[in-house]
Amino acid sequence: MNIKKMIRDISQIAVAEGLVNASWPARLQVKLRDKRGTSRGGDNNGPWISIATREVWWFKPGPEADKAVCYYAAQPSGKKTDRMLRRLAKVSKGRAVWCEYPSIAKDPEIGDLVGDPDDKLAPIAALLCHEIAHAIDYTSGAQTIDGREYGVMGSSHRRKWQAIYRVLRNAYVATGEYKAAPINNVTALPVATTKAPDDRALTIGLPLFDIAA
Repeated sequence: MNIKKMIRDISQIAVAEGLVNASWPARLQVKLRDKRGTSRGGDNNGPWISIATREVWWFKPGPEADKAVCYYAAQPSGKKTDRMLRRLAKVSKGRAVWCEYPSIAKDPEIGDLVGDPDDKLAPIAALLCHEIAHAIDYTSGAQTIDGREYGVMGSSHRRKWQAIYRVLRNAYVATGEYKAAPINNVTALPVATTKAPDDRALTIGLPLFDIAA
C-alpha cells in the first residue's frame, strides 16, 4: 500500500472540505514506523502524525478469533465483554473488524469498521483518517462543520475531533476512495542514514512530500 499517497489524498480531502487551508498538507509532519502498535496525531510544532504502518484488522475469521470468542464467552457479562462478543459475532459471519474507542464504537460512521478480511487497505485508511483528524483538530484553529461551530482548542476524542473524523472517513473510507491507492511493499521505506534509537522511526521529522512510502 502506498501510505504516502493515502495521506496526501486524505489531506486534500481536508482542503476540499474546508477543514484546513491549502498550505496545511505541506506542513504535515509524518513519522512512519514499520511495525504494529500505537499511532498518534496532533500538534508537535505543527501538524504531526506517527503511524504504525502494519495496521491490520483486529479480528478476522480464523483460529485467533475462535480463541477470542472462547475467552470472552467465559468472562462475566459487562460492557467490555459484551462489546467484544458483538464484534466477534460479525467475524463469525465472515467479516473482519477494526475497532474504535468504546465511546464511538457503535457510531455508524466513525465507529468500528466492518469489512472484507482480504481488504488490507481498509483498516489503514480508517487509521489514517483518525490520526489526521487529530492533527487537524489541534492545528487548524476554529472550525464550522455542518453548521456547528467549534473553538480553537483541540478536543482529544471529543466533539470537534469527531466532526472532523466523520468528514474524512465518510469521504475516504465509506466511499471506497481509499481503494485507488496502488499496492506497494509497505516495508520498503527508506532507512535513515543514522540508526534510529530502538525501533521508533524509519523516517522522522520530514515534510510529508519528502517521505517515500
